[in-house]
Amino acid sequence: PIICTSILRRIAVFRSNRSRQIATKYNLCLRLPQMYLVKTRFHTRSRVLRIVSADAVVSNVVFSALKIYSTAVLQMTAGLATHCKVVNCTALNYRLINLQGTSRMENSYIGSNSCTENPGGIVDLASDNAILRNCTIAGNRSKDKGAVYANNNAFCHNNIIWGNVDPDGATLNWTANGTGKTGKWASNCTSPIEGLADANNIEEDPLFSTRKPWRLTADSPCCDAGDNALAPTGTDIDGRPRIFGRRVDIGCSEYVPSGFGIFIR
Repeated sequence: PIICTSILRRIAVFRSNRSRQIATKYNLCLRLPQMYLVKTRFHTRSRVLRIVSADAVVSNVVFSALKIYSTAVLQMTAGLATHCKVVNCTALNYRLINLQGTSRMENSYIGSNSCTENPGGIVDLASDNAILRNCTIAGNRSKDKGAVYANNNAFCHNNIIWGNVDPDGATLNWTANGTGKTGKWASNCTSPIEGLADANNIEEDPLFSTRKPWRLTADSPCCDAGDNALAPTGTDIDGRPRIFGRRVDIGCSEYVPSGFGIFIR
């Protein structure tokens, strides 16, 4: 795969055509200390990043203050997006993040985004085999579809989907594409939970940190409330070990009491 190590370490602006060519032609692997995609407007029928290879890994990418008119800031039909942040972005048509095929997104924070001018969701789980796990999706505004719009059988595990609203300010955390209950949702913190078929979903305020809104506080009901068998391996979004404590925390960040000295980032 192509590995970007020495270029675009601090601030990178990908023009849509170029990013599409790179992602389609190669097995894209971004393993940078941090790469930023910031304050760029992309034209109609463009996407910021499209991933089509099962071997592709998009890691440590920050999508910030982007405005896109069609498709998505991140569209995947395969591969993995991990340790990413999508913040303060706007989608003017349909969806902000589109996970199709066998794509996976984990250990990522999606917050303070909007998708309000046409019916659409923040994260579209468009395939029964798409996986969203240990992500925090909070403080987003979307029209009709909610922060997560999922196929009935998409996998949604150990996520916080909380504090998301419609344009009028009413709670709109998730909706299902199809009839009946959503399957394969387990150990999430969201509201409502009545339509979720699997066990151990909770409907309680996750009690985020005021300093970094993806982190949990000591009293959070999401601490030690996830399912270890469904958790990703390695580290959380801040580079701390998964799992710290008896069970994995719900969301993208593991709560670690002060004084343990295991922060990596």
